[in-house]
Amino acid sequence: MTAAKVAKRVTVGVSGFLLDALHASTPVGKAESAYSRGDAFFQIDLQVDDDTSRVLSAIKAVGWMLDDVDYRSDHLITTTTDTDGTTREIYTSVRHGTYLFRRAD
Repeated sequence: MTAAKVAKRVTVGVSGFLLDALHASTPVGKAESAYSRGDAFFQIDLQVDDDTSRVLSAIKAVGWMLDDVDYRSDHLITTTTDTDGTTREIYTSVRHGTYLFRRAD
């Protein structure tokens, strides 16, 4: 999507404004904003899940090219106490990717 196409987006009424505000807070909305500002690079941190490839493809469609990526795992320990007083620890691991894009043009 070119900067001109991003700039031509028109919203109608209050509901359109709210939808645009919600869209602007998404990874793709942030990529569109950075592209229309003329930024040379765009970086975003995403949790790696089943939706990640769709989001990355949508960012690429805006006009960005993936330049570099770095992954990390965040390990979380949650302690819970049952009604009988026993405690349990729940271990979870969440994978994140930091994606650096550069303008494709």
